Amino acid sequence: NASEAMGIMGAAVLKGPHNEVVLLYNAKLLKLVGRNEEAQKAFRKILRDDPQNREARLELRILMGG
Repeated sequence: NASEAMGIMGAAVLKGPHNEVVLLYNAKLLKLVGRNEEAQKAFRKILRDDPQNREARLELRILMGG
């Protein structure tokens, strides 16, 4: 279920706070469960560290409605 997935992903983020793959999946999960504001922040964090991350840029653009 979603809350279990969020718990697992939260633990993964704590273990690998600079792991771009973990951060990307966390952001996607936030988007999937409708926590769009948090997802936007998560995608922006990825883009601060890696401005060329196409997937994060696309996901953020979708969340922003465009």
